[in-house]
Amino acid sequence: CNLTIPASIKKIRDGAFYNNSRDWRFTNKEIISINFEEGIEDIGIEAFKNCDDLKSDKLVLPNSLQHIGNNAFEDISNLKELDLSALDHVINLDANPFDKDGCLYNTKIDTIWVKDQAMKDKYYNDQYWSLASGKIKVKS
Repeated sequence: CNLTIPASIKKIRDGAFYNNSRDWRFTNKEIISINFEEGIEDIGIEAFKNCDDLKSDKLVLPNSLQHIGNNAFEDISNLKELDLSALDHVINLDANPFDKDGCLYNTKIDTIWVKDQAMKDKYYNDQYWSLASGKIKVKS
């Protein structure tokens, strides 16, 4: 399944694509790509946890995104890059992105792309993102 979250969806509920959710339509094992259209504002807790068949090593997030819940992308082992270069603001998190409750816990993300030095500085000054500061790079 190549999953596209359309612009009409503003929030992905907690556990939406995680097998522990009560109302999943297909298993997280079937998701091989995720595309977020401009419009999504909130990704819930454990929304994509254990989507370990994801083929892409890069996740691109749109400017409309405001918040990512804890463990939202936990255990997606193929992820190596997070592209935030479309954003003109810092995404709100509830914890350090790579700690046990962080949205990127147990991923292999080693690069977080931002659009310019001003955005890099904003992420460096954020209480949670600053803990991942060594991974934040300006996209050229």
